[in-house]
Amino acid sequence: MVYAGVTQWLECDLAKVDVEGSNPFTRFLLATMAPWPSGKAEVCKTFILGSNPGGALAVPGRLQKPARSFFQSRRGVELGLFGKRKAVMIIDDDMVRRKKLYDVLKLTGFDLISAINGKEAIGKIPREKPKLVVINMNSAVVFGIDFIKELRTYGMGQQITVIGMVTAEEEERKRTRAAGADDLLDQDFAPYALVELVCKYLKIEKINISEAQFEKRKEIVEELADSYRDRMRKAKTEEDAPVVQLLLPDGRDLGVLQLTDFAGKH
Repeated sequence: MVYAGVTQWLECDLAKVDVEGSNPFTRFLLATMAPWPSGKAEVCKTFILGSNPGGALAVPGRLQKPARSFFQSRRGVELGLFGKRKAVMIIDDDMVRRKKLYDVLKLTGFDLISAINGKEAIGKIPREKPKLVVINMNSAVVFGIDFIKELRTYGMGQQITVIGMVTAEEEERKRTRAAGADDLLDQDFAPYALVELVCKYLKIEKINISEAQFEKRKEIVEELADSYRDRMRKAKTEEDAPVVQLLLPDGRDLGVLQLTDFAGKH
């Protein structure tokens, strides 16, 4: 892999940056450096294009680091420089449902971690640091109630959003809430219901489905489009409108997707 550097100077007002909505470079800047005394930083940004292994990401007087080592580093991944979203953990011993959860969330761009039971999940959380957990509450293997109670005993665990997958049984739903779950998801969930619930807690309002994911998961795209349109039809007021907008690779809203769009592509 080789690089070419094209330099652009820009000035960032660090006090006014929307971190979640900012571009990857700004997120890197805010995560790795203290604000300048003036509250502003004049930054030399190097874009990674194609040839010149000496290309660098440079901040005058603060940082000079080879682009190759930084952008391929774990820190670069954690800061979102490859476009990954906040990590979501899936906990379920049912392989079919776990795959459905994985496929739907992967399609919409999340960085995913999976576990088959609560014990395995507790062991992974300190290292993976998920922002949100989706867990099956109706399994003798997962031990969902025990997992939530143990998770909430840790400082980090108190900050993680937990969505419990439940049946229609009222007692099960009450137990899940009482254990500390933030919200509930039906086990026979519609794809968009899952995406909407996750995005609600991660404060994401728009998702662009990548061309690669669109091509790889066409069946899931169709299911997601159907449930997305169904959700829009059921919205009676503006306040009840879908929480997150889904966009196709060409920029169109997923709701306009028709089966003819898949003609000849299967």
